[in-house]
Parts: sequence; C-alpha cells; structure tokens
Amino acid sequence: MTPILPGTFTYGFDLLIGCSDSPHTVMKELTELLWRKYGREYFKDIRPQILPFEVYGEQYTYAYELKRLATPVTSAGETRYGLNNVWRRGANFHAWENDLHPGFGIYHYGCKWQDDHLKNIGEGILALSLSAPENKGAFSCVYNFESSAWEGSLYWTCWPAYPFDGYDLQAMGVSAWWMLYWHDYYPELGRQDHIERKITGFCRFLEQAQLPSGAIPTYYDADLRPAPQLKESAPTAIGGAVLAKMALLTGDTNTRRAAIAAGDFLVREILPRTQFFDFEVFYSCAPKALHWLDPLTGIPPMNTLAIHWAADHFLALYRLTNDDAWFSHGEYCLSLLSMFQQVWAPNRF
Repeated sequence: MTPILPGTFTYGFDLLIGCSDSPHTVMKELTELLWRKYGREYFKDIRPQILPFEVYGEQYTYAYELKRLATPVTSAGETRYGLNNVWRRGANFHAWENDLHPGFGIYHYGCKWQDDHLKNIGEGILALSLSAPENKGAFSCVYNFESSAWEGSLYWTCWPAYPFDGYDLQAMGVSAWWMLYWHDYYPELGRQDHIERKITGFCRFLEQAQLPSGAIPTYYDADLRPAPQLKESAPTAIGGAVLAKMALLTGDTNTRRAAIAAGDFLVREILPRTQFFDFEVFYSCAPKALHWLDPLTGIPPMNTLAIHWAADHFLALYRLTNDDAWFSHGEYCLSLLSMFQQVWAPNRF
C-alpha cells in the first residue's frame, strides 16, 4: 500500500483476457508479451551498469574485496581458501552465498589474465569444499575460521537441522551442483575423480533419504534423521538436479531412478499449486507459519530459489531421458521465474 501524495499519480498494467488450455500456455503468453514489449527494448541500454563485469572484477572486487575476504587454510599439506564472511560465520558453501560460485569466476579470470595468485585462490576454494567432512554422503557446508572447524549450515536458515552439527539439503545440493560445473569446465585441475567420489557419496545419501512420494527431506539432524519441517517440499528439486546430472555422467540406474522419482514428485505435488517454497519464506527475512496461505487469494508463499532449482532439475532430466515433457516443465518454471523481475523497479538514470 503506497500513500498517494498530492499531485498527479500515474500507473499502468497489461491485462490479458482470454481462454487457455493450461497454466503452461498462460505463462508462455505472458513471457512472450514481456520480452516483446519490454525485454528487447531494455537490452539495448544496460544502464545503470556502465562497465563490463570483467572490469569491475579487475579494478574493484579482485583488487580490494578479494584481498580482504580470501583466507588461506593449510591442511594435509595443501593450501586451501575460503571467503571469510564474518556475518555468516566463515566460508559459506550455502544456498545463498556459495564460495564455489565466485571461486569459479576467480579461477576463470586467473586463467584468462595469467594470474597464478587468482588461480590458486579459485582452486583453493574448490579444495576447501571437497575437504568438508562427510557422514554417509551428507557433508558440512560452513567452515568457521575462528574455530578451524566445519559447521552444518548457516544457522538462522536451518534451525530444524540443528545447524551446527546437522545437514541441510539446500546447502549441500547447491554445493554439489557447483562442484559439477567445476568438474565439467576445469578438467585440467585433475580433481574430477575427487569430485565424482564426493558427489557419488552424496547421491547415495539422497537415494537413502528419498521418501516413497519421491520427495527428499530438507533438514537432517546429526544422526541423519529428517526433520518434519519442509520434509516433502520444493527443495527436493536441487537434490533431484544433482541426481539427474550424476545419472547422466555415471549411467547408474539407482541414481537415475531417484532423479526421475524426484521429478515426478515435483510435477504431481509442487507445480499444480506452485508450492515453490524453501527456507527463505520461513526462516529468513519474511518468516511465516509453515502452512501459511495468503488470506485473500489462498496462494501459498513462493520463493525464487526453489523455482530456479526446479528448472535446473527438469533440464537435467530432459538431458538424461530425452523426454520432451521434462523440457516443457522446465520452460514453465523459467517463465514463472521471469515474472518475479516485476517486483523490483530499478532506477533509470
């Protein structure tokens, strides 16, 4: 609700009226309208950004911020690195801030600029993530530099997981997903076997944890018992995405079966009512009761991370099976995701 100040107030919207055979068709029409009427035009002018990201990295982020954050850890005769975020208890391999993501770019530009120091930081981030202790395939996702110890996950996003010694599917899944990017793009590092062993163990954990419904519980205590919170929900998608990509890589039939079962769960339980919620709408900046519905529309809360993970999962399933139905579900998720750009109005300069 915005107070109307004295003077002229102008607003506008696009209204589409008609009939459709499915939500997929509606979303496709909306997405096409947005790109045709707005998207292509705004791509002609990228302001307020005025420099390429590479220049930002070279002149600012890598020159100043990286020096402050990149922290070495020497263990097993190897120097590893993490980005020490003091507000997040250390180096995070989490669903929000995951060091494997910036580390991927750091290593890329280290190669491009022939900067061995950057390359060492990038590879060191991967090495630190691979060193996370495992419990039957589940692994810790926060390295605390003050205690020189690993913690389960980012504490305020996963209280149901006993955050300091429990396990968080969302953090583990995003970490494993990024490890697979490193596996595919940087074979020259010679860490592919280590990555495959790490993620194979994680997939075995996912297969054991998967419920008869196909869902994969989100949170686990130190003994790997699943918590009731978000036990059958959209975070299943990030686990399913890792399973599908690993099934394509290894050809393992159990991994393939689990990936498809997770996808079937999403199609059956999540897509029909767009129940794309994860930790952010319950344990972050907009906390709600777990069974909250909008009092006016009856719509459940939605979060873009879960939609993103579902799109990744469906694309991975399409590549695994060549079944066009998975591709269609993925397109639907991307169209839904694109609608969320409408909730933020950037300043135009």
